[in-house]
Amino acid sequence: MAIGIISSGLGFEPLDVLLFAQALNGLILPFVSIMLLVIMNNKNRLGHYVNHWKMNLVGGVIVLVCIFLGVYSIIDAIMSFIS
Repeated sequence: MAIGIISSGLGFEPLDVLLFAQALNGLILPFVSIMLLVIMNNKNRLGHYVNHWKMNLVGGVIVLVCIFLGVYSIIDAIMSFIS
């Protein structure tokens, strides 16, 4: 609530603030997916349910896509703030 009041008081457009917040959320997603990959490869916790190399490959590709989209969205949000 306080962040909304401050950003409104500083003259930022609400849509730009929402897009920037969404871009920041997109930067958190790769960290969450990396932690998920680490947990899914923990043989002490999951036993024979751990990921196989194929699923690790798919998970790695997903992490790379998430990183790309997160960086793209933050750059796009910064550019919309500038203009």
